[in-house]
Amino acid sequence: FNDEALVPALERIGIPTPDARDYTNDGCWEVIIPGRTDFRFQRLSVMLCTEWALNRGKSRLDGSQPGPDTGDPRAFSSFDDVWQAFQIQLDAMISRVVRRAAESLNSRSISAPVPLLSALIDGAVESRKDMTAGGAKFRTYGMLAEGASHAIDSLTAIKTVIFDEKQASMSELCDALDADFEGYASLRSKLLAAPKYGNDNEQADSVGRDVIDAFTSTVAKYAQEPKSSLKFPPGVGTFSWYIGIGQGLGTSPDGRLSSEPVASNFSPALGRDLDGLPGAILSYGKMHKSNLPAGGPLDLRLAKRLVEGDEGTARMSALIRSFVDTGGNMMTLTVADTAELRAAQQDPDNYKSLRVRMGGWCAYFTMLSTEQQEHQIRRQEAKS
Repeated sequence: FNDEALVPALERIGIPTPDARDYTNDGCWEVIIPGRTDFRFQRLSVMLCTEWALNRGKSRLDGSQPGPDTGDPRAFSSFDDVWQAFQIQLDAMISRVVRRAAESLNSRSISAPVPLLSALIDGAVESRKDMTAGGAKFRTYGMLAEGASHAIDSLTAIKTVIFDEKQASMSELCDALDADFEGYASLRSKLLAAPKYGNDNEQADSVGRDVIDAFTSTVAKYAQEPKSSLKFPPGVGTFSWYIGIGQGLGTSPDGRLSSEPVASNFSPALGRDLDGLPGAILSYGKMHKSNLPAGGPLDLRLAKRLVEGDEGTARMSALIRSFVDTGGNMMTLTVADTAELRAAQQDPDNYKSLRVRMGGWCAYFTMLSTEQQEHQIRRQEAKS
């Protein structure tokens, strides 16, 4: 946790400096002010906004239409057309969530008040209100962007392959997405080869900044009306749900196949971070300008051989210091070897104490589902 990024972010949403400096994490990594906060959060898929922008507001999986119709994507003649459609979908999603949150603000006080907890929360006793009815000193509703790295990579791929290099048309892209790239291997390879978040590549990182700026500024816009009673700190995260999140997404223009898992939290997509830990950290540090007060962890994996002995400790220390110096918000590290993880799959009884990071918390590897284990191993096998 980097105070130099998080404290200014909390101050930006109206948390006084003494309280902001006393922040902690609410279980996994999401930020609260301890003993003073009624905290909730909502997940918002920026990758779904990308999908809807390229499918007239419809899901590619079931054909439902949760988003507005932003026009036929096959007729988009510039990247700006794609970007405008994405922003419209993002705006509609965020406005809907903020409105529902404000309307249901005190509903928990009717069905599930917490008098004992309220007695231990600053403000509740003085105001004679349960914390679920507005008694806590702060009420925060985290707005957490999901699938951010895939949205960044998808938009970068469209900009690069379709419009800058003109290697395919929007019609061909939409047909490929509809077909889950079946019969479009050549186009998929071009999309996969486009610049990706997590490699200190300015083409991808500039799109990434635009995505995060659009998300945070839209949250800030709709948070103005209820700000006297409720704060909406933005963040980026998936927790441990990256497999389930992926199952709700169709094929994406970054080359990801339908229903495949997404990257955890604000990490690069699996196998896309080709320049190792430094590239991932440098890209991440450019993204948010101390403007993710709810948090947004970068999840990284280290081979054990890199951190053994005094030299390894010094290397780990330098890595963390560099992360802070580049303006990083949060970072989680798993230290394990691929061979060890594979051995734990084959002989779980001898590896009961082996732990890995799961979106912010530590989990026993042998207790994870096979899908989650494979995701951990694939991340470990990546060059980072």
